[in-house]
Amino acid sequence: MNDYNSEILGQLNGIELYEILKFKCKEDSYGNQVLATSHKMIEYSYQRSKSIIKYMGQYTLHDSLHSFRVMKIADVLLPESCKRNMSISEIQLLILSCFYHDIGMAPDETEVISWKKVFEMDFNYFDVTDSQKEFRLFCDSHMYESNLVATFLDNGEKQNADNLIDLLVSDFIRINHAKWSKKIILKFKDIVRYKDRDLTRQLANLCESHVLDIEQVRNMECNVLCDSNNFLRIRFLAGILRLADILDFDAKRTPRSLYECLNISNPISLSEWQKHRAINAKHIDTNKVMFSAECSHPVIESNIRYFC
Repeated sequence: MNDYNSEILGQLNGIELYEILKFKCKEDSYGNQVLATSHKMIEYSYQRSKSIIKYMGQYTLHDSLHSFRVMKIADVLLPESCKRNMSISEIQLLILSCFYHDIGMAPDETEVISWKKVFEMDFNYFDVTDSQKEFRLFCDSHMYESNLVATFLDNGEKQNADNLIDLLVSDFIRINHAKWSKKIILKFKDIVRYKDRDLTRQLANLCESHVLDIEQVRNMECNVLCDSNNFLRIRFLAGILRLADILDFDAKRTPRSLYECLNISNPISLSEWQKHRAINAKHIDTNKVMFSAECSHPVIESNIRYFC
């Protein structure tokens, strides 16, 4: 609990969303349970997300620091009057979604190992797991890279093959992380709840929503009744989560020391890192969002303008 207090509570305290949740929980008979569950869930995400960089080493950071920044941005986007009018369950799920929307980027190590074995086996769809089949289909859609891996292996260039397989695994995780986040959250069934209402599915859908087409978000549940005066406006929360996640856009997600030692080669990753590295200032409040950048190349400026 000491580590939790110093590493996590120290960062949560002072964020108005969290302070309002604590205040509302004091006034609610079920408040202690809500806070206890929130702390347990946040600590799990905080620890598990430490492994993301292991699989996503060339991507902009999606660790616990990103989660805290997303939460702080959501806090800034919402006017104080709006936050105080949100229900306990809305605030709880918004906070938890900040920590769980990218948790799918930390898959089980056993699954990652099984994906890499796809290139070592005489592939037979009857002898492999569904997860391996999915990864193999993904690799088949990246024919150039897959053929290059095979060439490296045939020539005994195992290190080159392993490096390319790692890039394929990272891209596979990036593309599928939202649905895996949902899958991980659904395992917490009956833990995230308000009184008699299990909110696990709502949290899972909320986290998945940050990568869905906006039309799919519009079709999400509008008002979920948790108790007589406790509503969940899922589409509203989905909008705030998506904005806050997108707006975590600056050099803090691409530390110079990390950038210099990673030797980034993935073109998509390189573009993302250069974009973030160019941002030298930003301002976000309830009325406007502003970014300032110094670009070393016109392509970087073009990418930033396209992003905005």
